[in-house]
Amino acid sequence: MQPTDPAWIGLKQREKLLLKKYAEAWNAELPAWARHRAPTFYRGFPEISCQIDDWLRGARNLVKLFPLFRVNMKVTSKTLAKLVASPNVANLTGLHLWHCGLGSDTARAIGASPHLAGLTRLVMGENRVAAEGIAALAESSHLMSLVQLNLRSNHFGPDGGNAIVPVEVVKQEANG
Repeated sequence: MQPTDPAWIGLKQREKLLLKKYAEAWNAELPAWARHRAPTFYRGFPEISCQIDDWLRGARNLVKLFPLFRVNMKVTSKTLAKLVASPNVANLTGLHLWHCGLGSDTARAIGASPHLAGLTRLVMGENRVAAEGIAALAESSHLMSLVQLNLRSNHFGPDGGNAIVPVEVVKQEANG
C-alpha cells in the first residue's frame, strides 16, 4: 500500500487517534527500564530504547508480555557478546546498534548468533566494521531473514561492498 492510497491515509489517521488515546496506557505497561526514551509503536508493536544491562536482566519477562518490533541500544564489543548469546533476542525483528564503536569482531559475533535468525532489519551505521566484518554478515546462515542492512559510515571499502553483492547476481550481470 502506497502513502498516496486513500486507505493508507485513513489507516495513518486511525493510528494517530489510537496512539493519542492509548499511548500513555500502553507505555505504562512497559517496565521503567524499557521506557528509557518514549517508546514508539509500529503496527501495535513497541520499539524500545534501553541499556544493555537492563535488557539482559529484564528481557525474559518483557518478551513474554510484548512482541517487540525493534530494540535500540548502545553496546560495546564486550556487552554485545552477552547480547547475542542471550536467547531473549530470538523474538526481535530489528536491532539498532548505531554509533557504538563496533568493529568486525562484533559483526562476526552477530552473524554467528543463531538467536538473531529472526532479524529482518539490522542497523550498524557509524561503526568501524571493515570488509571482513561485512563478509561475516553476508555469509551468515543465521541472517537469512534480513531485508534491510544499514552499514552507513563504516569504512569497509570495495571489498566490503563486494561481500554484500551475491556472487550469482554478479555472474548473471557479467553474462548478460
